[in-house]
Amino acid sequence: MPLVVFCVAAACTAAALVDPLMETLSNSGLFGPGPLTDHSTIDVIPALGVGAALSLTFIIALVRRTLARAVDRVALPPLLPVIYALQLSALCAMETVEQIVITGHPLGGTIWLGGPMLISLSVHAAGCVVVTLALSRLLRWSARTLVRVVALVYLLVFGRPRAPLAALASAFRAAIRRPIQDALERLAGCAPPALSI
Repeated sequence: MPLVVFCVAAACTAAALVDPLMETLSNSGLFGPGPLTDHSTIDVIPALGVGAALSLTFIIALVRRTLARAVDRVALPPLLPVIYALQLSALCAMETVEQIVITGHPLGGTIWLGGPMLISLSVHAAGCVVVTLALSRLLRWSARTLVRVVALVYLLVFGRPRAPLAALASAFRAAIRRPIQDALERLAGCAPPALSI
């Protein structure tokens, strides 16, 4: 399940990030005259929202798996064709909805690509690879960081490490818990402070 969520998150994010680039290039006249775009990028906002929501869902799922010591390394290259197909599907859907909102009907053809077909498909493919690799690294880093934060909070609250968190927690014990423990030991035998009114 987390792998499917990652693929869809990468596809939506790549579609949302590369679409404005293609439309800007087309609108600037780089590909010559012709109806290559709908002159609107409002569809990017919902696509980025979906990508962000799915990325957060993936991080939560990955953290759960990490805590359960079930993280498996999945090679990204075999996933790229699936992510690219999902990206193009997301792009077509978001562009068609945008066209219906703006003009009242779909504009048809390959206008959803935002430029000449081969150039647009190539730019979107490159965007797919770049965004997928970057998002993969960012989400794995976020999951590892969240696991470290959970381990630190667990250590501070319970004061003793537990199974998968033992190695990480012992490093925090010396750096954080020891000064607090020393201060508490100095207070041993002292009367509690009195509240004066």
